[in-house]
Amino acid sequence: MSDSELLNLYTAHLAKLGEAYGRVLAANQLDALVIHSGAAQRQSRFDDQYWPHKPTPYFAHWCPLVEADAFLVIRPGQQPALYRTAESSFWDSPAPLESHHFWGAFEVVVDSRDKLSSCVPAKTAAFIGDDEETCTALGFAASQANPPKLMAELDVVRAHKSDYERHCIGRANRIAATGHRAVAERFATGEYSELSLHLTYLEATNQDSWQTPYGN
Repeated sequence: MSDSELLNLYTAHLAKLGEAYGRVLAANQLDALVIHSGAAQRQSRFDDQYWPHKPTPYFAHWCPLVEADAFLVIRPGQQPALYRTAESSFWDSPAPLESHHFWGAFEVVVDSRDKLSSCVPAKTAAFIGDDEETCTALGFAASQANPPKLMAELDVVRAHKSDYERHCIGRANRIAATGHRAVAERFATGEYSELSLHLTYLEATNQDSWQTPYGN
């Protein structure tokens, strides 16, 4: 698929999301929604190593950016805003992107936390995310974080896949099928350890273990 075709699918996907989220926010008497991509999770409190980041699914529904401490601000009838936290770590940098087709869909703001807290109407907005400290720092009350009724309605939106999502699912399945075929072919030629077959899969798909949707 060409870049222009992918962009067309993604543009239609966001238009569909914008309409659906507009209805849901209106039904819940909300002016805006802040979606946190999630905070980086330490492997241990005693060192500075972090687990590979898995974005909040509601964030990933809008934006294919695998990045901690990013925020989406959704306002009905307005261009969605993407607030990013500038990376200051000497050792870690964001993973390279597979595609850049999504940038033009958002108003992108860097150094997000301070600018975000000053422009979001916390009293008439809701927060989606799993980090309580971030929610509180932005001025949201506990009752405004992940409201059950709102979340249930957004889950219904997520259940209906757009053409863009179906394309992404198809691409993921084709990558996985390459790995499964490689493992099946090797398995048929003799006895190999689970580790050996796991590495065969990763080599065939050109992935690291944390990039697979499920552990082998």
